[in-house]
Amino acid sequence: MASAVSTRPNRSSLRVWASVRASTFAANSRTSRGSSSNSSVRSRRRSSARHSGWVSSSLTRSWKSCTLNAILVPLRFYPKAGIISQGRRERRVTDGVVLLEKAPPLARVILNRPGVINAINIEIRDALFDLMPALALDPEVEAVIFAGQGRAFSSGADVREFGTAPSVVVAKQVRWLRDIWGLLIDFPKLTVAAIHGFAIGAGVELALCLDLRVASAETVFAVPETAFGMIPGAGGSQTLPRAVGVGRTLDLILTGRRINADQALAWGLVDRVVPTGEHLAASEALAREVLRVGPDLVRRAKAAVNIGLNLPLQFGLLLERALGA
Repeated sequence: MASAVSTRPNRSSLRVWASVRASTFAANSRTSRGSSSNSSVRSRRRSSARHSGWVSSSLTRSWKSCTLNAILVPLRFYPKAGIISQGRRERRVTDGVVLLEKAPPLARVILNRPGVINAINIEIRDALFDLMPALALDPEVEAVIFAGQGRAFSSGADVREFGTAPSVVVAKQVRWLRDIWGLLIDFPKLTVAAIHGFAIGAGVELALCLDLRVASAETVFAVPETAFGMIPGAGGSQTLPRAVGVGRTLDLILTGRRINADQALAWGLVDRVVPTGEHLAASEALAREVLRVGPDLVRRAKAAVNIGLNLPLQFGLLLERALGA
């Protein structure tokens, strides 16, 4: 699969971008130094305006002429990793907090802290950060199912870790350098959340980083971070409105209220609701159904939607055209 994800940028396109950035910086630096002469300032402003017009047209030409590889720069490069298993089925424990079970073409990633309702701590984040690149490169795996061990998917972030970092700066640096949420969003293969019991806080946010979500009928959802004096910190303030809309997002975040599986389905927070206890089987069936179109088409469809959503429409259409070729 690693060879199928081609994200190396086009050199000529990058040279245009570098030239534009350098020219813009130089123009801004010249303008910022100022002058005692008003005519000189006006002259610089006219020059800057002409330069800005050139930058705009150059960027447009660059985007229109760039190749698929250049457009796909936002896709992450996954680090080299060995194949997890050559066997047809293997269960592996990663630091005791994440279980991996393979049944090609599917793999299950199971949060394994049932004693604390699978609260997500730094060990789980680190285990996922190490595991996902390996799954991205595993040729036997075409889709990954995420689930929780025990009576729930996840109760959210482990509150016992709040305030334990040496400093706020260190905490933010660790979160920035090991961005598991961005890694999940950019994952090139199909991902499905098999949700049951509770999906609270970071549990909801984890599910929102995945492509599809299947919920057991008894599941309860909530985003209660405001009760702790904070806003969602695992991408929820951005992924949730993309799923359910701005008004419903603010409703969930500001009130912290709980909703059931049927309400989550009506709002678009989940894609399927199944009878209690059938979430894993239904998630695997959905993954197999999707994979009938082929893993390459899944990857290109994901790129068109996920990357295109963050582009202006005209560039999103160019991306669609390039990916559809």
